[in-house]
Amino acid sequence: LGPVEAVDLALTDKDRYQELVTDAHPSIAAFGGMFLLMIFLDFIFEDRDIKWLGWLERPLAKLGKVDMLSVCIALVVLLISAITFGAHAHQHGGAHADKAETVLLAGIAGLITYMIVGGLSGYFEDKLEEEEEREHEEEEAAERAGKPKSAVKLAGKAAFFMFLYLEVLDASFSFDGV
Repeated sequence: LGPVEAVDLALTDKDRYQELVTDAHPSIAAFGGMFLLMIFLDFIFEDRDIKWLGWLERPLAKLGKVDMLSVCIALVVLLISAITFGAHAHQHGGAHADKAETVLLAGIAGLITYMIVGGLSGYFEDKLEEEEEREHEEEEAAERAGKPKSAVKLAGKAAFFMFLYLEVLDASFSFDGV
């Protein structure tokens, strides 16, 4: 259904709408679950300066140095979930349906979305750091030459990249909230 049809159905035929949403639950849960699992895994494998549970956080930070470990763990969890829960999903009315393929596709879509959002936020963070470094170098060169600083132009660029970065972060938290 398109958005207009979905809203119309929700307002006019609540029982049918409930059936459709209930039947779509495995794909919605797989997408959101993978996105949230990746946030969690990247968090627990991150090496932080402040450690509250050092006995647990130190070994996890060492494991986090293995490239793509969180992605591998998430894909294993997705595969097990699809086989275990997706193959025995309940359709509306108590019927069973094999939703393993749907769970796999939705989970992979959630993983891809997380990686795109993470990649974009990392890109904008790097870009902002480059701009700040370049701005600092240009200010020092202007001071040595006795020229006025072009802080407005550089601050505008930095602000633009910060705005884009915050928008990507906002989108990631929106997925998290959903």
